[in-house]
Amino acid sequence: MIAEVYDMRRGLPCHLLIITLAWFLTDTAGAQSPAATPKISGCRLDSSNNKFIQPTMERAIDAYAVIGKPLAITSIAINPPAPSTDGKTLDVYVVIDAAKGGTDPSGCATRVPRDTDPIDPISVRGGCVITSVEHMELRCSSSAVSIFAKAGRKEPRESLALLYVLSHELGHLHQKRLGEYAGRAERIDIGQPPAAKLEILRASCDPVSTKMEEEADASSFEILVKLVGAPPYRDPILSERGSVYSNIDQLALAADGWQKLNARRDFISPQPLHKAFEPTEFPTPVAQIEKNARAFVCDVLKGKRGQVSYPGRSISHPPMEQRLRRMAEQLKPVADKLPAKAGDPNFAPVAVLYGDLGPVLTFIYRETGVYMETLQDRICTRVNGPRPEAGCP
Repeated sequence: MIAEVYDMRRGLPCHLLIITLAWFLTDTAGAQSPAATPKISGCRLDSSNNKFIQPTMERAIDAYAVIGKPLAITSIAINPPAPSTDGKTLDVYVVIDAAKGGTDPSGCATRVPRDTDPIDPISVRGGCVITSVEHMELRCSSSAVSIFAKAGRKEPRESLALLYVLSHELGHLHQKRLGEYAGRAERIDIGQPPAAKLEILRASCDPVSTKMEEEADASSFEILVKLVGAPPYRDPILSERGSVYSNIDQLALAADGWQKLNARRDFISPQPLHKAFEPTEFPTPVAQIEKNARAFVCDVLKGKRGQVSYPGRSISHPPMEQRLRRMAEQLKPVADKLPAKAGDPNFAPVAVLYGDLGPVLTFIYRETGVYMETLQDRICTRVNGPRPEAGCP
């Protein structure tokens, strides 16, 4: 089981797993009600992961009641043939992705999206999204559910990543709130005049409110803390402590896998982010962060040709790095209170290895969040200051 996680890491620096372009909970913009969202043909519904979704949702709903945030849900209907009418059933639709223009007159998918294909209006652009509060409805991308359920492994299961995604959306139901679309990476054509480029950077620094998303995250984090140490999230091979750290790592792997797919479908350039957004030292000294912020701004303002990619402003969602940082801060104390003794003596070396490696990876996740927040602050201070080009060669 653990070997499968390590296989995915070969040749991939740990920090790159979490410097992706947006978080996997990018809810669809403008979702208002069942009438306002496209109807789904039965041929577009995927029931292959129902056996993982159903118990995960039930477990999360029960946990919401335990933490004092009960939900008015008495039953769950996955891919129902018609909307439920009792007012207390949550309808969950797992929608098969289709390429734009790749459907027949009935809406059935005739072409699966390739890496760079845009998706059709029925496909769920984010991972999962609450599309109605009054008539409780949740829609998930079948690709997303598969990635979250696998979370770095070869086979799907009731993973903590899937629990997090579904718990977050239940948090929106508790708020009685629909989602909005989140930000993503942006590119600047550095052949533009310096004044135009500076205006783009300043616009990216405008303050925005992510309060409601942070509240939904806080609720989902409570659910994770409550359930991470118990089956099915407890890995019997590892120590209790190592199992929690393993779950943190799998959350990062799932987020990375989904966002890479989502980014390609949104025609985001394969050109990597500017090197300033890839920390290589943890924690990063303040002087180095300042240097990196200056390098980014100077490269944009002084460049003559080409493009520079950078993390776009998050319209309504906290950046992914910030979410992983907070998740690590919530789960690390849980892990550190648990025994470090291997669960299965036949796999003791593996358990010891992960017990040692897990805290290191969790530290990297947290420190990357700290780095990205500080870097963005320094960039914004510079571009909004009187001399943005100060110190440029």
